[in-house]
Amino acid sequence: MKAILETVVIKDSDFTLEVSGYFEKGEPRTWDHPGVGDSFEINHVELKSGNLVDVIYWLDGKKNCIEYIEELCIEYINEH
Repeated sequence: MKAILETVVIKDSDFTLEVSGYFEKGEPRTWDHPGVGDSFEINHVELKSGNLVDVIYWLDGKKNCIEYIEELCIEYINEH
């Protein structure tokens, strides 16, 4: 499959992030192929409102904040 450029807006009560990146739909599992999950590779992040300290507090405790944001983007794209 071909990756397409997608933009996702992540809103919290204190900030708004606009995340752009390349989304690639996964392949289903078959009897002879283990399958591949959806992927999202961040290309650009812009803080639209709020401040960076709010985002840092929001991400506090997350092991890998990039992976966390990518997972949120995949969930959003699959829901819409």
